[in-house]
Amino acid sequence: MTTNPGLATLREVEVAIRKVEKLSVTFLREDGRSARSSTRGFTPYMYQYKLSDDFTVTDLINRRLRGPYQHHGLRIVVLHSDGSVAMGGNRLRTVRETFK
Repeated sequence: MTTNPGLATLREVEVAIRKVEKLSVTFLREDGRSARSSTRGFTPYMYQYKLSDDFTVTDLINRRLRGPYQHHGLRIVVLHSDGSVAMGGNRLRTVRETFK
């Protein structure tokens, strides 16, 4: 199998999301375990500006993450700074404040 050098690892995607969105995400396999961060083959995170603080976690997943990443059979989870899962209705402002 040939790898495309333009594609990113999951770790690179997670780091880019953290840098732009000012929050953390993780990718889980169908069985609930964390996906290997070294897995390559993902579209690099293409956004340069964070989604507005008034949007929710669900909005972030639906608008920016679901299309490029969920088709790999992975579940996307947004995290608070302590590693707990941010629920879908949480405003991004609330989640980002835990990282300050």
